[in-house]
Amino acid sequence: PLAELQQALELSGGDADRAEAVVKLKGELGNMEHAAKLLQQTQTWSVQSAKKVLEVRRRFPRCSVAVSLEVLRRNDEDPHAACEMLEEFRQRLRKSVSAEWDHFLHQGEEVFVAESALDTCDWDPRRAFLFARDLAIAVKKT
Repeated sequence: PLAELQQALELSGGDADRAEAVVKLKGELGNMEHAAKLLQQTQTWSVQSAKKVLEVRRRFPRCSVAVSLEVLRRNDEDPHAACEMLEEFRQRLRKSVSAEWDHFLHQGEEVFVAESALDTCDWDPRRAFLFARDLAIAVKKT
């Protein structure tokens, strides 16, 4: 326990409140390094926010922490609503790929293109459509 606390303090820059958050979140992630990294990425060191991000990422594992936080913010910190928004985004991207590139792609390839684009850009909506377009062009050329 003392060594664990010391490690948590080191990972949190010597801040006792942040170290406490690291210890609390450790059980969710299995180790303190991952807990500290996630808490740091939330920018608030909030265990509650980090747990909500984890809930979103259970359903969408390739979604970045930044995108998870933003979609949570836009949905009143509700992980279920955030996941629904991400699923809607996934469907819109698939429809867009299908509408724009269907004549070049074989049936089902639009799903591959959309999913690959989302995974490549960590679900960043500013980049997903561009990645999808580039991937569809590459598939067309093969």
